[in-house]
Amino acid sequence: MARTRSTKRTRYDRYAIYELAVQDPELTMKNLAESYRRLRRRDARTLREDFCGTGANSEAWAMRHPDNRAVGIDLDPEPLAWAKARRFAPGTEAAKRVQLIKGSVLDARRGSFDVVAALNFSWLVFKTREDVLAYFGRVRSSLAKNGVFCLDLYGGPDSQRATEDHSRMGKFSYYWEQKSWDAVSAETKCAIHFRLADGKKRRDVFTYDWRLWTLAETLDLLREARFEILEVQDEISESVARGTAVYKPVTRITDSESYVANVLAGVP
Repeated sequence: MARTRSTKRTRYDRYAIYELAVQDPELTMKNLAESYRRLRRRDARTLREDFCGTGANSEAWAMRHPDNRAVGIDLDPEPLAWAKARRFAPGTEAAKRVQLIKGSVLDARRGSFDVVAALNFSWLVFKTREDVLAYFGRVRSSLAKNGVFCLDLYGGPDSQRATEDHSRMGKFSYYWEQKSWDAVSAETKCAIHFRLADGKKRRDVFTYDWRLWTLAETLDLLREARFEILEVQDEISESVARGTAVYKPVTRITDSESYVANVLAGVP
């Protein structure tokens, strides 16, 4: 999960703090745009951000270039309302370039996007092969010629146990807790907690109920959905220590207790 710079802000706004703790939209979209150009030998201009939440990645994408446009899709009306009030006010340049849609990614209309992205492990909500394949098929039908699907996931032996990680970020602390792991179903329950300058720990600010699909399973499912695997990227550990998330193309991930990977897949 991407980390961002520290901040002096301490006012409790769970979406603002989430973005500061978990996301680095400018760097994430820079990595994605550069990866697309390297793989497809041209610039991507249109993005669909699935499970977009507050639309931070959509905004970062749209503002990278005057011709860039983005569509964000999410089922939850609360982060979408937050985004429209604070990020996409009517008349702003961001609002002109980004469309937010309340709805299911499984119901997304066919489109012609250069890139479809499902980040922050969001697609792990799908727990059966049928649901994953239905989603991947919907993505495939939404990509333009030479389009690219980008999704991320985490894994390794460390992901198969209850654990909690803690990071100090300026005036607040961020906690990522994997509360449970079941080897039979591969299901996990996770939560994000924050401790602000007032010293109070706010627990279960965000909670997640996922299936941890392995990297190998994910690649097989993408192939079954008639995608071509273009690239697997591993998070560079040194970048995490610096509070960023930079990825490099790899052909193997070995001897790693934990990893975060991006998968880039395209239509053959």
